[in-house]
Amino acid sequence: MNAVAGVSAEKKGIGTYSNVTVYDVPDKEQYWAENHATGSYDRNYEQKNYTPRALASYFGRVQYNFDNKYYVTGIIRRDGSSAFKQNKEFWGTFPSVSVAWNISNEDFLKDSQTINFLKLRGGWGRLRNDEVPFNQTNIYQGNGSTNYNYVFGPGQDLIFGAYIGTPAKNISWEIVEELSVGIDFTLFNNKLSGNVDYYKKNTKNAILNVKPLLNSAYSDKFYDHAAEIENKGFEIALNWQNTTPSGFRYSIGGNFNYNKNEVLNVEDAYAGMTGGSLGNGQIVKRLEAGQALGSFWLYEVEGVWQTQDEINNNAHISNAKPGHLRYKDQNGDGIINDLDKKFMGTYIPKFNYGINISMEYKNVDLNISGYGVGGNKVYNGIKNTRLGGENISVDMFNARWTGAGTSNTNPGAERGQEASSYYLEKGDYFRLSNVTLGYNFRDKIDFIKNLRIYASAQNLFIITKYSGFTPELNAYNNEGDPYGTTGVDFSAYPNMRTFLVGLNVEF
Repeated sequence: MNAVAGVSAEKKGIGTYSNVTVYDVPDKEQYWAENHATGSYDRNYEQKNYTPRALASYFGRVQYNFDNKYYVTGIIRRDGSSAFKQNKEFWGTFPSVSVAWNISNEDFLKDSQTINFLKLRGGWGRLRNDEVPFNQTNIYQGNGSTNYNYVFGPGQDLIFGAYIGTPAKNISWEIVEELSVGIDFTLFNNKLSGNVDYYKKNTKNAILNVKPLLNSAYSDKFYDHAAEIENKGFEIALNWQNTTPSGFRYSIGGNFNYNKNEVLNVEDAYAGMTGGSLGNGQIVKRLEAGQALGSFWLYEVEGVWQTQDEINNNAHISNAKPGHLRYKDQNGDGIINDLDKKFMGTYIPKFNYGINISMEYKNVDLNISGYGVGGNKVYNGIKNTRLGGENISVDMFNARWTGAGTSNTNPGAERGQEASSYYLEKGDYFRLSNVTLGYNFRDKIDFIKNLRIYASAQNLFIITKYSGFTPELNAYNNEGDPYGTTGVDFSAYPNMRTFLVGLNVEF
């Protein structure tokens, strides 16, 4: 048995400094083009800020090992973060415990030539997160404009009708409870190794960027404990390595992860909150219990309107015209509105996988690696923009509706702006991320132990059915809003294909 106890403290911060000087800017003209300005209306701006963050921790760990077969580990830590107010929200207590059984050290497996190592393990713990944006608890004071204020009561008190900014919510540590079981093994004279894990993670008080749907006194989104989110699934990793009698060495490895994400509960004030603005008054997502976080919420397209008579005799949105997309009346009430939108998947992949292959024979070596995802969706925002008649692609132009009977799949050049399943595509892909071929000159040159020449290709190709440049989008947008525009392709820059030739010298 051994035990460790300790304390730690750290401090970090983010700061910015900017100084801008503008020369010869006239009062009333050419203010937008400083190179052409001829006046003497100089300006100088200086701005600087620094936001510190501190973390204090007390921790202890006890480990017990009996006969190199049975293991128990217990950890408890007490953390305080300056991201939260200095009261009960400041501190959090986070325990964890794990157990393991090294089965391969039992008498009945000690001499096995098939099972070289076998360990069964499990654990439970409370993990913490304080990575919320700086200044998230700031509150802005009302402007006091007489145009938007009202007088109530006999005292003629001036009451602001709305605040510009965010409230100082009493948020604290985001806590994730995780339960996991797994097995590690090596078999067949250590040729096959791997591990299998099952996990269940429950974020009971997820911190999300939210805004109440109704009766909100604030104009902007803010951070609050808004939902309970569950992630559960399994992970498998396998690797086979061997050396043939001729000296050919190789290793083939792969990993696979399946994950189910579900919002179990949403605080009443935020239930049904929408997000993912396309910048044209349309939204693509909705926060709701029973769905995955970041689920797309859209009209379901069932064709293209062919004639005005067809529109007049069926449920349709206002201003529908021949050549516009036709949306399904989900509830059959004869009206197309938000009640007819449906959930259509999420940007979060259901599974991730990767492969790695390495081979070596005499002085030649080859390494190949790749990865991919599946079960996720991508909203093609570029396609939505280009259908408006500007920057339209040749394929979209040739496939467009041009009159009754010409197409029941693609709309005409003039169409509505509604967010719909027409722009939602599968985000599955596999990317061959690296191929490297090398040759080694070992002990061939005086004073040089090894000289290796190699050629490498990165991002050689991607296999996907997505019609945009790349389905590999950032996991979160810049605002840290997990149900905002994440998974929406607003002209994502594709990964570059890179070719390298290199030389490694070992003396």
